[in-house]
Order: sequence, then C-alpha cells, then structure tokens
Amino acid sequence: MEIIKGERSFDLDQFLEKPLFAHLSTLSLKGPRESPVWFFWKDECLWIIGTPKDTFPLRVETNAGFAVEY
Repeated sequence: MEIIKGERSFDLDQFLEKPLFAHLSTLSLKGPRESPVWFFWKDECLWIIGTPKDTFPLRVETNAGFAVEY
C-alpha cells in the first residue's frame, strides 16, 4: 500500500466518476442500518444504485439522517 501525502497525484473527479462500492448508513424504526451500495459520481452529484427490492430508498426519504462512506 502506498500512502500519498501532500498534493494529490491523481484526478479525484476522474476517480469518483467511476461506479464504486460504498456503505450507506440510515436510520430505521429498529435502529441504525448499514447497506452496501454501488454508487456513481458525476458532475458533483452522488447517484446511489439499487434494485426494486432495496429498502434504503424509503429510509432515506423518511429520515434525512444518513451518511455515505466509501
């Protein structure tokens, strides 16, 4: 593993434009929930990719207390 200090040596926007894996943390009636998700970063917008069976969209819609970590 290489740790890069100082000025970044890669294009962050180009890196974040690729579809990547992240963790979405949300709140539910049963407590905190963590969902592994695919995401896509484009034009300073974060797109979270899911399926019709996923329950995280409802949790995000009903409670704005969520976080994304990648």
